[in-house]
Amino acid sequence: MSIRTNKMKAVPVLLKQLMIARRKFHERGRDESLDKKLEKLRLDLNRIKDVFVRVKKKEEELLDTLAEVYGHLRKLDRGKLDEDMDGICKRIRDSARKLLPDDGFDESYKKEDEKGGKISHTSQELVQPHENKSWTAEDFYLLDDRLKVFLGSLQIFPENAVIRKRIAINLWIGEGLLENTESKTTEELGEDVISDLFKLNLIVRYAKGKSVLLANKFQILPSVRRQMGSYLLKKNVEHRGQYFIASIYLQKGPWRLQLEQNKVTLGDDLHLIRGIIIGSIFNIGASYLNFRLSWVTEFKNLEVFQLGRWQDSALHHIEVGSEEFLKELRYLKKLKYVSLRGISRIFELPSSIAELEKLLILDVKACHNLERLPDDISSMKSLTHLIMSDCCLLEGMPKGIEKLTNLEVLKGFLISTSEKTPCKISDLVKLGKLRRLSIRIGSEAEIRDGEFEGLKDFSALEHLKISWSVSDPKYANINVLLPSSLKKLHIECFPGKSLEECFMPGEYFPRKSLEECFMPGVHGRFRFILTELNITGGKLESMEVDFEWWRVKIVRLKYLKQLNVDIDDLKAMFPLLKYGMPKGIEKLTNLEVLKGFLISTSEKTPCKISDLVKLGKLRRLSIRIGSEAEIRDGEFEGLKDFSALEHLKISWSVSDPKYANINVLLPSSLKKLHIECFPGKSLEECFMPGEYFPRKSLEECFMPGVHGRFRFILTELNITGGKLESMEVDFEWWRVKIVRLKYLKQLNVDIDDLKAMFPLLKYVEIKQVSNISYIQHEWDI
Repeated sequence: MSIRTNKMKAVPVLLKQLMIARRKFHERGRDESLDKKLEKLRLDLNRIKDVFVRVKKKEEELLDTLAEVYGHLRKLDRGKLDEDMDGICKRIRDSARKLLPDDGFDESYKKEDEKGGKISHTSQELVQPHENKSWTAEDFYLLDDRLKVFLGSLQIFPENAVIRKRIAINLWIGEGLLENTESKTTEELGEDVISDLFKLNLIVRYAKGKSVLLANKFQILPSVRRQMGSYLLKKNVEHRGQYFIASIYLQKGPWRLQLEQNKVTLGDDLHLIRGIIIGSIFNIGASYLNFRLSWVTEFKNLEVFQLGRWQDSALHHIEVGSEEFLKELRYLKKLKYVSLRGISRIFELPSSIAELEKLLILDVKACHNLERLPDDISSMKSLTHLIMSDCCLLEGMPKGIEKLTNLEVLKGFLISTSEKTPCKISDLVKLGKLRRLSIRIGSEAEIRDGEFEGLKDFSALEHLKISWSVSDPKYANINVLLPSSLKKLHIECFPGKSLEECFMPGEYFPRKSLEECFMPGVHGRFRFILTELNITGGKLESMEVDFEWWRVKIVRLKYLKQLNVDIDDLKAMFPLLKYGMPKGIEKLTNLEVLKGFLISTSEKTPCKISDLVKLGKLRRLSIRIGSEAEIRDGEFEGLKDFSALEHLKISWSVSDPKYANINVLLPSSLKKLHIECFPGKSLEECFMPGEYFPRKSLEECFMPGVHGRFRFILTELNITGGKLESMEVDFEWWRVKIVRLKYLKQLNVDIDDLKAMFPLLKYVEIKQVSNISYIQHEWDI
């Protein structure tokens, strides 16, 4: 069809023609340079594929460009494509931007995420950017071959994708990159790999809204991804039909199918992959999945079937036209990893699933229509991960779970009637390798006497979650004995007023208390290794109990409107607490991260910033100046005494310029400063003359905490939002290498100005500043 026939299909048609042309070019002889340019074109096309759905005006310029490119591809006009690819891609991007409002081009990525399944965050959002290095080809070739393989596996995720550690490790297990050893499980080995990647700055933690130390997600550095892509292009990466196929191995091995389009039918275009060994199918962006009859024909070597959602957000909708395809999985005897996570219109898993005797991981989390599992899964002897959490319609559990002696992770175990859940908790003690367990008490739960006391015998259990789907307080009346190996406990939707109600007096307990309801599995009081406690939702009103023998360092309390507790209570209960809420926080001397500290009235925020100096281990601090803020004289000058502080963020929730009139003295240890929604026209307004400052300037308003000018270690500056108009100050003593300026429409500044201000500048990003829509620049120094 002509590109102009149907504008809604213009980009998909062009993508299809691009794939055909690319395949034909490959048949004529591989040209790596042209292939890279065609790949760049494909990425740009994917980014604007929904643009005509969103707008209906000003499309002629974009259509002209697309029609021109289509002609080049149809004619296989190598000269035009090779010579002007940068210009073509720029014209496509520029034309697309004209079709959208000021921030529309960025929003188009979000819409694509919601529809197609991509979830990513731009490279400027990577955590710890001051530690990042720009990876060169030489750096990459010197990298350990083992880590190249693991990075190559992650190349299947979209650029700038936020990847959950558990998803990455499960993928590596399924692809055979991780296998249990005598001393470590596959998950522990996977954690070691991720730790190595962190140490080498190949990936960075993604910790939006939480402590970096608690981050369980990461992103691949853009420069690493580029070098990894170049490396794989030399190792047989191809595009065929509607799928992206990439070898994860550096020399030889099976191929992958990456499902990118919004609607996919597996079994179409099989002739394009005939003769190729497909080891993995990975759903990156498909929302609507269908299957031809005998679709498994070309996939007999399949080991990884990641059909479900890998993103966290439920906005990434996936549904199947029919669940009949599940019956054919029985023929894929080599399957090790099957994920149906978050897929709609799956009502039942067929009994034939149990014939997959090599399957290691079965993930059906958040399959909200799922009602029935196979009657008996005892034949799945290799299974190490069975994930059934958030399947709210499940009626019961299959027989034979207690016979899966290799099981390490069991999530979503349902307590129901004895007929629907024949396996008791005490039966699970036979699973000697079980490290993670989540239990849901269902609406039909029949809790046997002593049901939860058997938990004390789970010798390897480290993570335990118990959730209630019932609100009747009688279900709070259970005895729970915790194993001494437990590290993390999560209690969700507890129906009682006090966790003491969970305790029933008996011979096991010398007295009635919460520490006995959730007590170590032996008599007496001793210190065991539980370090993290999460309580989410429910009717809990009180935590007035003695926790002093718990070694808890991390506490999260959420959605507990009736609970009366403050930081002083938590500190008394948990002497080793390191992570908590910003109220009365000055007494938590082990605190390392404090985010969201609110400046309000003296009654609502009795703790002053100067009080926080007692927190000698504090490395990260974010402060919000609220709408009722009463800023004491010299309030922000005390920051100079924070000897360990490395990251500081100050944000304003008020627009009155008077709140810009503060003195801020920065500690010499500071590496990163973020100023958000500053209400003044110039940061110089933040300075008030006084004995501390020899002259009025921005460098004195945000100056090192001693007199005079000296070079301190601040390397990153972010300014986001607000009324700032000028940065005309002397920054030459700042060792700033990274600058980000965003949403500052009244600020007049360009890259040359910034380079003059910051002589060591290596990376700058400007977004929605004055007339600049978006600029990103990186210098090699």
